[in-house]
Amino acid sequence: MKTIGIIIVIIIGISFAAVLFVFFIFFYGSTSFSNGAKVIDKNLSNQYYYKNEGVVFVSGANFFSLGAREIENSDPESFEVLAYNLAKDKNHVYHNEMIIEGADPNTFDLVSPEEIYDEKYKFFTYTKDANQVFYLYLSIKGADASSYRHLWGDFSRDDTNLYFMEKKLVAISENPEKITNDSDENYLRIGEAVYYQMMLIESANADSFSVIKESFAKDNHAIYSGSKLLKDVDPYSFEIINDHYQRDKNRLYYETKPLLKSDPDSYEFINTLFSKDKNNLYYIGNIVMDANPIKYGKREIEKLDNDRSLMNLVYDDNYTLFVKRNELTEISRIHNLYKNDVYCLSLRIIDADHKTFKVFKDCEEMYARDKDHVFSRSQIIKDADIASFQVINAQFAKDKNHVYFFERRLQDVNPDTFVYQEGMYGETIEGKYDKLVYP
Repeated sequence: MKTIGIIIVIIIGISFAAVLFVFFIFFYGSTSFSNGAKVIDKNLSNQYYYKNEGVVFVSGANFFSLGAREIENSDPESFEVLAYNLAKDKNHVYHNEMIIEGADPNTFDLVSPEEIYDEKYKFFTYTKDANQVFYLYLSIKGADASSYRHLWGDFSRDDTNLYFMEKKLVAISENPEKITNDSDENYLRIGEAVYYQMMLIESANADSFSVIKESFAKDNHAIYSGSKLLKDVDPYSFEIINDHYQRDKNRLYYETKPLLKSDPDSYEFINTLFSKDKNNLYYIGNIVMDANPIKYGKREIEKLDNDRSLMNLVYDDNYTLFVKRNELTEISRIHNLYKNDVYCLSLRIIDADHKTFKVFKDCEEMYARDKDHVFSRSQIIKDADIASFQVINAQFAKDKNHVYFFERRLQDVNPDTFVYQEGMYGETIEGKYDKLVYP
């Protein structure tokens, strides 16, 4: 017994030493002195450093995970830190490590308000010089620097125009006003018009408009979610239950989606995933098929939630079902057959014919077909030509007529001349081509 005790003590000691060693390596590798870097102005920012006779940017001072990125063409002798995310030298102004194109370092200034980062450093979103105004590293085109001022949230103005972020919103002749209870600062009134961020709420009554909570608002005749008018919602009985559910006298809503056959008076919150009323059990806003809500209290839900032999499948926009994993027939790594329905990543592929369903090769199972359709994951690729359809890789495919990025069609792109380039993905596609046509 004594020998066993000694062995246990040794094992614990070795484990503790290993943890200390890993912690030391992480801590040491995350510090500036271990990387030969010297912070430029520790009182304003921990992201800018001198290193190897140059200037480097280290996001969040995280040398270990993110590393130091050289600020190319910077001048170390004149380099000056302005705020947590801003610096300049005699040639350029920088947002993080990016040059703010066209900014004049000699007249560059910070625009309030500042945000406090990590309880210490000031982060500025809006800046300007003698001739231009900037949102982060983007120029606010047309803004008059001499009269420009920040309002609230991402709204700002000069003497003639109203702006949201870097975009011109509308010409103004009246002073903008805040909306009652708008703690997130997403709304603005100007005259008889109400805006949610960049969107004009066309049907809003400005005199009676107020925020209920976060992105929910109301006037004397309607309820709004952001800029969207919620149709068929009773504005007089509408209330927010929690972060996901709302109700009026007629029904429940999950993130503004009406729940079928719901009973608002008997709503019961169970946990962040499950709720119920006297008619249904709900999982993330979908009705759980074949589930009697009377049988499901917190203990039964906990068992259901922790049962690893079960898998939840999304039948459609309104229904979810829980099934035994051994009842599924595997088609591919991400496709399964349950009864006569095909599912991809737990989403039912509506109108898929299970008898003729096949997955294309060399695309990580992202494309499939049956006798009538071609699919990208769980979506039908509208008007795709089955006979000539071929995959390029997991993201791109084509037929004799079009090139596709997943289920979306690239407009005015010739499939005969399209060439995939290594590293090409959605953002570069949307930058290179004018539009992606949605089905």
